[in-house]
Amino acid sequence: IFPDRRLRRNGIFILLSTHIVSDIDYIADRILIMKNGELIQEGTEKEITDKVEGCVWKCIVSEKEAGQITSSFIVSNVRSSGENVELRIVSERQPVAGAENVESTLEDAYLYLTQIAGGEKNATL
Repeated sequence: IFPDRRLRRNGIFILLSTHIVSDIDYIADRILIMKNGELIQEGTEKEITDKVEGCVWKCIVSEKEAGQITSSFIVSNVRSSGENVELRIVSERQPVAGAENVESTLEDAYLYLTQIAGGEKNATL
């Protein structure tokens, strides 16, 4: 669903529910994040991603280390890099020595708000 910009000029509001985060930042001007039927966050993409500034990390580790990290932390992305694995981790603290703090995405913010700050899993965007 791609709402026409003319609708906004006429004061029409469209509610779109999806789990595909890449759709959200492309379509929406304002974002609401709900969990268990309750609103837990509202704002623009920038306002929401700013909430998790300093909580997203990137590191390159061995496959064995990656297994240990993924069982202990929320991992938003995994990419094989030769014999190693590049992990993108959402955590309030540095997950492993050498992990670099990186800019957060809307998906990172969603994971943080629903699984770290929000407690339980299973939220909807």
